[in-house]
Amino acid sequence: MSTAEHRSRSSVHLGATLRSVMTAPTAGFQAAVKATARRERAGTTPAEGYAPYVLAAVGGAMLFLLWLKVSPLLGLRAESAQAYRWEFIAFAGLLGAIFSLLGQLAWSFAGEAAIRSLGGETERRDLRLVWGAALAPQMIALVFLLPFDLLIVGPELFTSARLEDTVASAWAALSVALGLSLAVWSLVILVRGAEVVSKLSLRRSAIAVFACVLCTVVVVLLFRMGALALAGGS
Repeated sequence: MSTAEHRSRSSVHLGATLRSVMTAPTAGFQAAVKATARRERAGTTPAEGYAPYVLAAVGGAMLFLLWLKVSPLLGLRAESAQAYRWEFIAFAGLLGAIFSLLGQLAWSFAGEAAIRSLGGETERRDLRLVWGAALAPQMIALVFLLPFDLLIVGPELFTSARLEDTVASAWAALSVALGLSLAVWSLVILVRGAEVVSKLSLRRSAIAVFACVLCTVVVVLLFRMGALALAGGS
């Protein structure tokens, strides 16, 4: 088999696996875990492949941008449209990707400990796989939401500025609603994935996922504290 044919088959298999994970998480994750075990026996490194890390980075960026859209509505952040430029959006996406990758690493350790303490058993590679696959719905946000966010509204969508244009306001409301729906979808996949790889009950898997969320929050808070400390010392 040629290299091109091998890559083509791998892409088709990856696409089929992600569709299965998003539509039928239990069956999808069972197949993905078996494939990961086969690659590990074959000596492939990393056994889970690079896709979970790419999905984690993209998903983290999209979730961070979603936070920028939602936080002004909750009164948690005030940012004028004049002060918010295009490069800030790119930088925010980069930060979100970094946070997600760090959270993925932290989750592989803390999640494993949480699952073992609850009577389950799993591999760190499988937890990294679950994290990345759970963020697959965020690809929809990247392909369909973000381009229209920037074209219809622009940087103002990520600020607390009041939108005067009716079309922009309507799209902003729809974009936030769809973004939140995709975030909930990712959370459901994450819980189902933890259930499959840990062989725990759904309730105990949800507890393990709480450890995942806590890991992410700790990573973000530590980064924020470090940034504030550096800013204060400069």
